[in-house]
Amino acid sequence: MSDENGDLLIDLTDNGEGIPEDIIFKLNNSFLQPALEDDNRESGIGLKNVNRRIKLHFGEGYGIHIKRAQEMGTNVQLRLPKVI
Repeated sequence: MSDENGDLLIDLTDNGEGIPEDIIFKLNNSFLQPALEDDNRESGIGLKNVNRRIKLHFGEGYGIHIKRAQEMGTNVQLRLPKVI
């Protein structure tokens, strides 16, 4: 967990093979689609749902971003506002 410009960043990283870059690209792009747009049922439904709920509650500047971890694995970052 870290603090960036008043936002809370939660980083989750695994040490497995990691998600292939093309799938990460598709997932991150799907997070940018409008909430009512028809979902591709291939993968990431739970992640899209969580991301949409975060955006509905806190705004478009918040949500989930996925990337490859530096050495191996996958990193999922959640950006949330700090609420006191």
